[in-house]
Amino acid sequence: PVVVIAGGGHVRRDWGVPAVLAQAAPGLRLLSVGQLEAAPDAAPATAPATASDPALPYDLWLITPPAPRDDPCAAFSGG
Repeated sequence: PVVVIAGGGHVRRDWGVPAVLAQAAPGLRLLSVGQLEAAPDAAPATAPATASDPALPYDLWLITPPAPRDDPCAAFSGG
């Protein structure tokens, strides 16, 4: 088994590393886990943290409280 720890975009099934690996090795078993501050947009309100809907970007996801962070645009506005 191999585990890759990467950012949320890199572990998406639709265009991240899992998508590239699936093209390179179609028989490979993959599991994508995302850590998010809110459920994926395509997830129904009652969706569990696992989903088989191909519109969802992860196989599993964990919802955690938002991390405090500075406004990234503040550097561009001088404030």
